[in-house]
Amino acid sequence: MKFFELKEILANVTKYPGTVKVDSAPMINEGYPSNFNLSFAYYEWTQKEGQKGSAKQYISFSGEMFYTKCQPCIRPQDWKTIVENGENKYRYLSYFHMADVSGLMAKINPATRKEIGIFAINSLVGFFKSQNIDLEDIFVAYCAGGKVSDLTAGKYTFNKIIEPDPFYDEWIKSGISKENMISDETRDTLLSLRSYSRPSPWGYRNEIFCKHNGKLLDIATIEHLCFEPIFDEQMNIIDITDYRHAFSISAVGVERLLMVLNNFDDVRKVDIIAPLFEMIRSKIEKINDEEADILVQTIRPIQAIITDGGQWQNLNSRRKEIARTFYMEFADIWGKYNLKIDDSLLTNFLILKAELLENDKMKNSVESVKMEISERILSLADNKHLSDEQRKNYRNVVSVEK
Repeated sequence: MKFFELKEILANVTKYPGTVKVDSAPMINEGYPSNFNLSFAYYEWTQKEGQKGSAKQYISFSGEMFYTKCQPCIRPQDWKTIVENGENKYRYLSYFHMADVSGLMAKINPATRKEIGIFAINSLVGFFKSQNIDLEDIFVAYCAGGKVSDLTAGKYTFNKIIEPDPFYDEWIKSGISKENMISDETRDTLLSLRSYSRPSPWGYRNEIFCKHNGKLLDIATIEHLCFEPIFDEQMNIIDITDYRHAFSISAVGVERLLMVLNNFDDVRKVDIIAPLFEMIRSKIEKINDEEADILVQTIRPIQAIITDGGQWQNLNSRRKEIARTFYMEFADIWGKYNLKIDDSLLTNFLILKAELLENDKMKNSVESVKMEISERILSLADNKHLSDEQRKNYRNVVSVEK
């Protein structure tokens, strides 16, 4: 199955009544002020009425939200796994897509919590069945309950008792066997957030795995927001109480799901990624798989960031820190093979990625992306904290041979 085939199937799954299709959030948005877009929900949340300046928060919202989309994400915490070339590298991408199954459901009335929570579970399980994914291969991690201080490993020290996941029985009713339910007592299944110093609701999270090639591959998630934090005068979280609203969503990692549906052993075999590796390997003599991987995994997010307005002057310090890592890793390998920014290979790579994603904005921004990359590498070449050898390499990358 191809990426856009699956995207279309997901878009046409029966959503919660009233769900509307929205465009994906840009890589740089106010929902994730210290990162590039990380996940599914916060951008739309911060666009709601009253969400301005210091009043921005993720707890209360005016007007219910029901929407569906396929959202690109960049998660810098995954980068360490990619560059260290560890055993889990096969499933990680620096730039990937999340898509909902149920539609995001945010309702004003907390009495609807059970209704939308059940809908999220049943929609996901029904989707698995529709794609002939055997439920015997599906495993669900759930919160076993306990003290907040224990479940958060001391991040929060109050001893509020969290009850076990209230939707456990709904998973069993949906067809997941009890033997496939994985008890968990960590923040993996208790959403205990303080996102960017903004008040954020807490809740239950299910990590959904598929047994694939003898390993458990996490392919989906469900979130139910059920609690909201209580703060002291210093804005420290000292307790939680029942959430004033209801929120649930079921979503999948599109590229990982394609691994399962196509029986791929590596996410890089997915159709929107594999041709990029093939191009790098065929055009750069003697490059090894690890170096080819780093090039692909750096250029893809760099192009997305710049296309969405991520020129250097538009980035805050934290975003610059993340982007700088991509630029340096790219330039180290590009320079090692005596390649230049003006080489046709980079142009062709950027065009191919845009075509694979059917993204006209990316395709029309290739020259401006190359210009921004060149400026960033030149800036690194002037960084006196780097070694002379590294700075020389960076200058060579942007120099024009006459």
